[in-house]
Amino acid sequence: MRAKVPAEAQVPACLATRILKVTPEEADLLCSKDARYRPLVEHFGLLSRELFQDCYAGLVMTIVGQQLSDQVVGKLRQSMDPAFFTSPEALIAACEHSLQVLSTVPPKTPRAELAAQHILPFSHNKIETLLRIARLFAEGSLSIAQLQNMDAAERERTLLSIKGVGPWSVSMIELMVFGERDYFAIHDYGVQQGWAYLTGSDLKAMKPKERQAALQEHAQLVSPVGSAANLYLWALKNVHGKLPQ
Repeated sequence: MRAKVPAEAQVPACLATRILKVTPEEADLLCSKDARYRPLVEHFGLLSRELFQDCYAGLVMTIVGQQLSDQVVGKLRQSMDPAFFTSPEALIAACEHSLQVLSTVPPKTPRAELAAQHILPFSHNKIETLLRIARLFAEGSLSIAQLQNMDAAERERTLLSIKGVGPWSVSMIELMVFGERDYFAIHDYGVQQGWAYLTGSDLKAMKPKERQAALQEHAQLVSPVGSAANLYLWALKNVHGKLPQ
């Protein structure tokens, strides 16, 4: 009996209109690339993942989700003004207001007091990153069409040039916004955990460079179905590496 896999972070209907689903051909190819995936495919079936509806909304939600648990991100989605995902100007106004208020209150002001002043519930750095992205879109310096017309490498360089956007964010944007079929998310800790379960590796015992090299090697191994590999590694992580017999 195939397991029902909980989504890593369910996307509200207003933010998701597309589905990234592993095809039978991709599943077969993945198993031929690395036979250790076969039990996962047999157990979980053909996995799928919801994608963000557009680049701007996806960028915003990806930055919001940086360094936060799925549960926290889910609550934040429900509390945020839907206009933030469609109007750069609305997000700019909220960010500027939040930064202005934060500059005048004591550093350890209780969150409840800040909420009463309609402050975005994020760190100062995260608000600044959201403001940079919203301004780029509002000014026309960055657009959905521009990013869609870039290849993954050019998109990565462009996004990493925005202060506050790091490798993890780029990985999630490639997967969850652009739906890349061959993008192994080596910077995502969930993927790293799943890979460790799959390969019997000890992440804590590995030095950062050693870990990155091993993950890069695995990315090459599972290409051109790296995105499918992500889905199965996330699923394996969710069951703590133990498939029911």
